[in-house]
Amino acid sequence: MNLPELSVIVPVYNGYSSLLRLYEELCNTLGELEYELIFVDDASTDASLTLLREIAGADAGVTVLALRENRGQQEATLCGMAVAKGRYLANLDDDGQHPPAYLLPMLNYLREHDLEIVYGLPITGNRKLMRQGGSALRDLLFCLFFPHSRGVKVSSFRVMTAGLFQRVLAQRKEFFYFSASVFEHPVRAGNLSYPHLPRQEGRSGYGLAKLAALYVNIIRHYALGPKKPGKVAPMPTGELIHHG
Repeated sequence: MNLPELSVIVPVYNGYSSLLRLYEELCNTLGELEYELIFVDDASTDASLTLLREIAGADAGVTVLALRENRGQQEATLCGMAVAKGRYLANLDDDGQHPPAYLLPMLNYLREHDLEIVYGLPITGNRKLMRQGGSALRDLLFCLFFPHSRGVKVSSFRVMTAGLFQRVLAQRKEFFYFSASVFEHPVRAGNLSYPHLPRQEGRSGYGLAKLAALYVNIIRHYALGPKKPGKVAPMPTGELIHHG
């Protein structure tokens, strides 16, 4: 069996209303490629896991991980990436704001420019002021404390080489934030623009207080913490429903 060219990892939390549409869009977009889809249910309280079980039961190319307790987007994404088998890995959210149609252009851009990671850069229209402010604060934080990131804007919509992920995993800290780990060292990174889409269902789990706490932890554990990996928290535990 050939290994997939691309592994797409989607962290899921109460995403039932948008999951089937997202799954179908991913299949339609990636049909020309050898790929696998990995959905990580972060202890959802709606019917997301039930739907994911049904999808995996009908599609051998789908892997589902079910975490026993809610661990947040970063840890859920990490769990999915840890079981990925592709030469390249991609991440996108479950809420429909990251268009699957841009995954292949991002992958092609990464290859053509010999990059290790490409971040989707949203072209924002009438984006809510709080979300714009949160993104601006994050950009400022990375510019100040992660000099290797200058000239690149980070996001949770990204395509990378498997080799880059393995380096990130090897240096994982007790508090983990993916892009902070990426830019602790020099890396070939870039951006590719895409049209920012409105959230299809639900609302963001990141209010101002939560964003502020997140950014304080990034500074504390990465910018001000020891440069060598310290105590590493165990990977979140859960059930491997199906591994394609």
